[in-house]
Amino acid sequence: MVKALAVLGSAALAAAAVACGGTEAKTEPGSCVHQVAARASGTAGTRLARIAREVERLRGLDFKRVPTPQYVSQDEMLRRLRRDFDEQEPARVLEAAQRALVTVGAMAPGTDLRKMARNEIAGNIAGYYDPDTHALVVLSDTKRGLDAEERVTLAHELEHALADQRLGLPDTDSPQTGTNLRRDDETSAAAAALGEGEATLLTYGYAVADVPAHADDVTAVPPPGWSGLPYYIEATGDFPYTYGESFACHLFKRGGWKAVDAAYAKPPTTTAQILFPERYDSGEGFVDPPRPASPGAGWKQLDYSTLGAADLVAFFRAPGDHFVNGLSEPVRRAGALAGGAAIVWARGPRTVVSMSFVERRGASPRLCSSIRAWVRAARLRGSTITCSGSIVRASLRR
Repeated sequence: MVKALAVLGSAALAAAAVACGGTEAKTEPGSCVHQVAARASGTAGTRLARIAREVERLRGLDFKRVPTPQYVSQDEMLRRLRRDFDEQEPARVLEAAQRALVTVGAMAPGTDLRKMARNEIAGNIAGYYDPDTHALVVLSDTKRGLDAEERVTLAHELEHALADQRLGLPDTDSPQTGTNLRRDDETSAAAAALGEGEATLLTYGYAVADVPAHADDVTAVPPPGWSGLPYYIEATGDFPYTYGESFACHLFKRGGWKAVDAAYAKPPTTTAQILFPERYDSGEGFVDPPRPASPGAGWKQLDYSTLGAADLVAFFRAPGDHFVNGLSEPVRRAGALAGGAAIVWARGPRTVVSMSFVERRGASPRLCSSIRAWVRAARLRGSTITCSGSIVRASLRR
């Protein structure tokens, strides 16, 4: 199934707002934030050179060349993001994503995904760093100078540039060159969580040390549903920042920034490794599921991709896009997944999303019971679930 991050696609949209929320991170990052902040000089100020030097000090790396930020208005930021989105997201990708999200109950029928991405989502972007062009863009009216949130945003994007220059940012693309080839959304989401997570850890440390009067504002954790977007899109968009920061903190506690640096050479490959960092430590990777079944003759395959624990957390927390129907312990339930995949099929206006999952050995509660409970809670009528040993299959219809 097409993930929200894959739908948004471009480097600009993947580098969304700094202050994102989450409520079930495995490792509490607060102690790591204060350890990072303790490295600060306390004299960052408001000028680029000083902010860049403070980022270097906090991160323990030096720029090869400090990038020159582009400060743009809200209208110009939207123009750039919409241009990138329109260039990189073909209509067939959006059709598959929209069909899939509606069919699994993650988005209301009639929602225009393209319009949502170009307006509501793009409108929340405060800055981005593009590793392809090395452009660093910050939303700001420089005539009045950078305020606290703008300085924190600049620090965040400077950290991306610093990591790119010194470590090389992990590849967050998930290419698919044909309908019969599976796109690896899991690897791309895990890689994004490493990059955004460690940048968020650095950013919060910067905020606590250098804009203490506003630190609570820029590091506040909004409640689930804060954006007004369908929860699945909000959750998978927030995942690299919230759970990624927790993952980075796990590494930092183990060996400081050197342990984080080492992860760039060997990036995480699954969202389960981000949610449960001990699986990254032990090298527990993705287990290939059987190919999801075709619904029969006459159905056209629109998309084929991996499916992971981050997807299940979002599904379980808000079945049918309603928190009131949420399953208990969604993260623990999602931890039962060893690997998953989904295919989106179309026949005229009708859609089928076929899923297959492999249950992790010794999982509790069982993955089969969680998938059944999710389908019931989301009221996905006409769906079928079959379980055999460690394999769970689901066929969701609309």
